[in-house]
Amino acid sequence: MAVTSPCALLANGQDNSCLVDIVRKYYQQVVLINRSDIVDIVESVPTAEDPTCVYTVGFGLKENATGYRIAGIEAGSVYKGYFDKSVSDLAYPQYIHHVDMVLMGIGQDTKCILDSMSRGSFVAALQIGTTIEIYGIKNGLSIDDFTFDVGEGGGGSLLTLSSLENAPESRLPFVYVSNTPGSEVADFDALFANTEPSV
Repeated sequence: MAVTSPCALLANGQDNSCLVDIVRKYYQQVVLINRSDIVDIVESVPTAEDPTCVYTVGFGLKENATGYRIAGIEAGSVYKGYFDKSVSDLAYPQYIHHVDMVLMGIGQDTKCILDSMSRGSFVAALQIGTTIEIYGIKNGLSIDDFTFDVGEGGGGSLLTLSSLENAPESRLPFVYVSNTPGSEVADFDALFANTEPSV
């Protein structure tokens, strides 16, 4: 008889039969962090030794580093995160993370953001309710190919940041935990400046 790895066993269930408050929309903003500014990543996931259901990440930023907020109109529904699951050649699960956002205008600030996003690697934080999700923490996100047409795009363009196909994430997007319990939203609002990883 085959032995099943504890990592492949469910550790909890979910009862949605009485669920009333369904959160379906992200706040219409994303905080982008230069991947090179992130230090001291602390992941907590189920393991063979402790299959307890926990799926969180904490991290710190280099001194004087910060995230950068890109925000849209709150009545919209463009800003969101999602992921695709596939299997590697060695049969391990892998995930391509995606984050959608909008950039507006043709000014220097927009051009500088687009130029940096076309060359860099980023980690993205999104907020849904009081939960902060972190995308691309291990291998980063890069901007997908795009056409920036302010005339046809209503003054801006929808852009997608994604994991590189040759560098997918080995985990789903994480739930962020602050080093100060209960301060996750405050850290997000402060652009993760002066954060330290949760131990």
